Amino acid sequence: MSVWRKILGLPEKRGALMGRRNYHAASTSRLFADFMSSSGSADAELKPNLLLMRNRSRELARNDVYTRRYLSLMKTNIIGDVGMTLQVKARNINGSPDSIGNQIIEEAWIEFGRKGNCTADGLMSWVDLQKYCVEAVKRDGEAFFQVIRNRAFKHGIAFKPLEADMIDEQKNERLRNGAQIRMGVEIDEMERPIAYWVRQKHPGDYDFNTIGLTNSVRVPADRIIHVYKQLRAGQTRGEPAMAPAISQIKMLNAHREAELVASRMAASKMGFFTSDSGEDAPADDYDGTVPIIDAEPGTFHQLPAGVDFKPIDPTHPATAFSDFQKGILRGLASGLGVSYASLSNDLEGTSYSSIRQGALEERDAYKDEQQFYREHLILPA
Repeated sequence: MSVWRKILGLPEKRGALMGRRNYHAASTSRLFADFMSSSGSADAELKPNLLLMRNRSRELARNDVYTRRYLSLMKTNIIGDVGMTLQVKARNINGSPDSIGNQIIEEAWIEFGRKGNCTADGLMSWVDLQKYCVEAVKRDGEAFFQVIRNRAFKHGIAFKPLEADMIDEQKNERLRNGAQIRMGVEIDEMERPIAYWVRQKHPGDYDFNTIGLTNSVRVPADRIIHVYKQLRAGQTRGEPAMAPAISQIKMLNAHREAELVASRMAASKMGFFTSDSGEDAPADDYDGTVPIIDAEPGTFHQLPAGVDFKPIDPTHPATAFSDFQKGILRGLASGLGVSYASLSNDLEGTSYSSIRQGALEERDAYKDEQQFYREHLILPA
């Protein structure tokens, strides 16, 4: 409201009132000029970014200690050492528990879950398969398992783990029957998956004997178990759980590397020789035309007349390094859904009550995760 309108008691202009009623989050002022946003669908935003996000997440899983810690926490607390097991509670006609039948079924399930029986390659047990699923979903955003029925298997059925790369995300078509293929997933008019287009070889494989097998084949959806978290309606493929943390982990590692290099420079003080007369300084070696003198602890060198030494004294280590690292790690822990103490193994300055509160929240989060994998992996299997 202008000053004169306020003095004269006139009502404020309608446009000004409407402007004040707008959401601050939708402001387009200069303070929000760098706040970019997108109105694309889930698949439209995933398609150009999925491959790069997945590869970067895998790179962190290979080389970043905190990412490995996070994945280990997920597998340990969601699956555990024995995994999700089968307990049969069938009853006889008279309502009494069928103890003998239940025991037979449970023992058969235990036998199927042993290494060599439940996967087509015979390399995983049922617990291994569950842990693989958790790591793949957290790292890649999704996990795929092909259900193979064959009498050659001991129990007539086995699961074949498929990396997310095996589902052809480059295949996108609209079919004549009204269905469409989105990033290798064929869906009907109700967006229900009806088939998956599976590559015949991994696109990153270096086996030159199968270099010609680049096409993908159609596999019905009832033979594929697709485990991923649908964060938005209409989302066809999974988003890596590490996606929001990738940039911060990269910056954290870059900061740690820079501090390490600076600390090493400070520990190895260097300098230059100067000479007013232009004479060469004594040298043990030369780097091109630059003389180099090897120095050992407790030794002194006598310089010739006219030669002076100018030391370089880097100011390190930085006292803010620890606080900065802790601040970034706390943000990462919050984004990944784990406590700072669990992710960093840092119990400095913590109390019993704070650790207990964090443990209780984590336990509820792990229960929620267990329910997800129970519904999307165990029951469909």
